[in-house]
Amino acid sequence: MKAPDVRILTAIVAGFFSLSMNCLAETTAAPTPAAASSLAPAVQRRHDDPYQRWYISASVARNFPEAYGDQFLVTDKANPILSYWYNLDGDWMIGFFGQFKMFKSGRLKGEPLPIWTIGHDIQRSIRIWHPLHFLVGGKLLYLMPTQEAKLPLRRSEEQPSEIGIAISGNFALVLFDRWLVTAGVNRWRGTGTQRLQGSEIQVGLAWAPSTY
Repeated sequence: MKAPDVRILTAIVAGFFSLSMNCLAETTAAPTPAAASSLAPAVQRRHDDPYQRWYISASVARNFPEAYGDQFLVTDKANPILSYWYNLDGDWMIGFFGQFKMFKSGRLKGEPLPIWTIGHDIQRSIRIWHPLHFLVGGKLLYLMPTQEAKLPLRRSEEQPSEIGIAISGNFALVLFDRWLVTAGVNRWRGTGTQRLQGSEIQVGLAWAPSTY
């Protein structure tokens, strides 16, 4: 990777985490003396906050190569995604997730080429008409092509790992206060080459183990 590319990538990563930390700091700021002396709980749910404090999510997704990536990747079967979401203040959600993006190699006669992906995302929640909301934001990814979609991981010799970025949009339907039904799409790509890039559609279900 050339020096200018390294500087650009460093700026993207730093900016992404700075935004996440700023959002988190705003929601965890020290309470005022009046608030500290009250008998109210330390964390209060805002009256217009549709979400619980945190969720565990399971989704099913399918990936499709885009642009130059279709010369190296071929769409394979759907894959599961496991995620953790944390509600900052009803307006912002941050999360962490892991999955295998299922592809076949476009150069090795259809040999499996699953991409182990872990990532961090931050999303802005936009109220459409309760209980329906729209989440839009970005993701920071680590993309590691592997030989098989299982642990322990075995790196692919065909393609090196890359740091990736993505933009995403998801509809979220709040059900029974502790459940979310989600459906959305994201466009992702690696930053090292043009080989790892695609779009992903997914549907999922998120559950809050506890209420505020």
